[in-house]
Amino acid sequence: MTKLALFISLFLVVYHYVLYPLIVIVLSRYRPRPAQTAEMVTWPKVTFLIAAYNEERVIADKLRNTLGLDYAGSFDILVVSDGSGDRTQVIVAEFASRGVALLHQPERRGKTAALNRGVAQESGEIIVFSDANNEFSKDSLSELVKHFNDPSVGGVCGAKQIKSAEDRQSSLGDGLYWHYESAIKYAEGRIGTITNADGEIFAIRKSLYRPLSERI
Repeated sequence: MTKLALFISLFLVVYHYVLYPLIVIVLSRYRPRPAQTAEMVTWPKVTFLIAAYNEERVIADKLRNTLGLDYAGSFDILVVSDGSGDRTQVIVAEFASRGVALLHQPERRGKTAALNRGVAQESGEIIVFSDANNEFSKDSLSELVKHFNDPSVGGVCGAKQIKSAEDRQSSLGDGLYWHYESAIKYAEGRIGTITNADGEIFAIRKSLYRPLSERI
């Protein structure tokens, strides 16, 4: 029984990290490339939602990055900072004149509750989720939203890239892992089997969003 259990455990590890990625990548090669999405005529309104808990060190840079994104349509920025005990909400409030909205309550109920509360306040047709400690490339918002021109598309995930850092030896390993993860997601998307997305850069039609369970 011990040998059988060991064999099954080893097989599951190999299947998860080697066989499954190989299978989906090979299968995706035999799928026809999706047709080019027609040029967007009317860009939908977008709400950019950032859940930020005690992010005073990075939130100003995040907001400047977001405000500088290229997008032909209109988009709002909403920061939910529930439970933050630092200056996060004070810093966000300084961007109010530039159209940044803030939701804050003293009670912290977790990121899921913050996202649910934020989405309930949003008016955008497309919701873009992001964290406070990452940056978007200048054209990323347009690149995400253009896929919604296809009515069969409900959600779009971007590709995460890790910046190299001389003082952070793990950055190379992190970068390689996310290249690996992105290749799997791309292949899954090609064959219609993708089951998850990176919450740091993810867009969804608001009409398809369902409140997430707040249970841990």
